[in-house]
Amino acid sequence: MKRQTQVLGVRNWYGDAFVSLQEEPLKVIDGFFSQYGAFVLSGCEVKANGSKYDIAPGLVVLEGPGADNATVKVVVPFAGITATALPVYLTLGYETETDVYNDGNVKPIAHIYKAVATTVKPAGSYVQITRDGGVRFIDAIQDATHRLITDNERTAWNKAIQDVAKYTPFDYVVDSNATLAGLNNNPNATCVLIKKGTWTAPSSGILLHPNTKRIVGQPGSLVQYAGSDSCLKYSTIPSLESGYSAHGVCVKTTGQGHGFVNMVNLEDCKCEGADIYTPDDPYCFFNCKNLIRCSIFIHSKSHQAWGFMECENMLQCNVRSDEYSIDSIGIYHCRNLTQCISDGGIHFSYNVFMCQGSRYEYSYFSSTDNENYKCADTMNGGWNKIITA
Repeated sequence: MKRQTQVLGVRNWYGDAFVSLQEEPLKVIDGFFSQYGAFVLSGCEVKANGSKYDIAPGLVVLEGPGADNATVKVVVPFAGITATALPVYLTLGYETETDVYNDGNVKPIAHIYKAVATTVKPAGSYVQITRDGGVRFIDAIQDATHRLITDNERTAWNKAIQDVAKYTPFDYVVDSNATLAGLNNNPNATCVLIKKGTWTAPSSGILLHPNTKRIVGQPGSLVQYAGSDSCLKYSTIPSLESGYSAHGVCVKTTGQGHGFVNMVNLEDCKCEGADIYTPDDPYCFFNCKNLIRCSIFIHSKSHQAWGFMECENMLQCNVRSDEYSIDSIGIYHCRNLTQCISDGGIHFSYNVFMCQGSRYEYSYFSSTDNENYKCADTMNGGWNKIITA
């Protein structure tokens, strides 16, 4: 790009210098916009005028024959037109302005390019104007590989992608005790289906590999666990936006082990805690986030069993226990609960809405030893009460 300059003193200015001052920015303007073909850059709005139409002045990008028999691609003005039929076609036109030079001869001093309107469809490059207007810059810059979308469209598309992901073909199927054991730390099991039937996990439990992004349980499927570790867990909890999820997975613990640990985005998952006769306190859901309609049934008799522990973002989750479960603790140290129900009370939990909790013998829900996790008797439209055995 030629950039004119002048230092201290006065330089001689010639016609070529002024022409280059015009030429350089026009290279950018014409070169940039003309790559997208013929279109309306600005203006050219259409307005009804009786049975005819008015087209406002504007700027148009066109290609066509120019001065010196050259084909040019340029940004040109359109003067506008009134009371015309549609469609109107805008094509490139130009005229040459002349003047007398110092040598006494009449020569060109400017080529004036403009858009010319016609109602006859021409050959070559043109912009068609209809009642809806013409192709504009925002339309011209988009093609099969380049699209502009709104935030709302992006959100809707992302959700659609997530919905489709729910039905991604399964690359690992649990249909026996052996295949359940084979799920442990398996990097090739990215989308897992647990088929209908009762399957027993090994005593060491199932450590899910970080590649395992989704687990789906068929109706009638059940994973039993009698060990002292965890039935299903990740070593660390994934982020909520990671795409990890579990749907319809059912677990039954018959020992002192936990059910679901360090898992996110659980929907319609269930855990049943059986009779516990050890001093350890097993958890059905521990350190899990984003739980929807997850449920627990606890059998604990005179020993403690825990339902949801250190969980966040729970919607319509519930804990049920039998009449012997006077020591069961339903929801403990959890955050962001909505429409949840717990037979074992709601203890030291935070941000509780429209929930119901009941507790046999005693309850911590009114304790003040941890203000961040204190539940009042009335919890934003719900309740939490002691039931005397």
